[in-house]
Amino acid sequence: MDELIGDAGEIPLYLDPELAHALFPDLLRVLGPAQLAMLLATTRLVGMVCPGMESLFCALSLTFAPHTTPDPPVLNYQVPGWDERFSLLSIQVHGFGCTGMVNAMLRPRPDHDL
Repeated sequence: MDELIGDAGEIPLYLDPELAHALFPDLLRVLGPAQLAMLLATTRLVGMVCPGMESLFCALSLTFAPHTTPDPPVLNYQVPGWDERFSLLSIQVHGFGCTGMVNAMLRPRPDHDL
């Protein structure tokens, strides 16, 4: 866990508009495509990047502002700290008109020798 403190990076956003409309038609009536791409990127962040496979996505708090700057389509993240009592990692996210916090819990690695 200590090696994750201060970890930072970026994840490119991706959204296939036709597939998104087929899978999430009601959601796209509420969120714009850029907002949905940011939301989906948070799941990729937790499950694939930081902290990775041995984690659970616990909480999400995002604030979307009107997109007014030509930001690159990426989700930037930084890990300010973690709560050792609960193995809870806090991850700050921002980019493409969005700011927020993601919380993920680290699970113990499975013991395949059982």
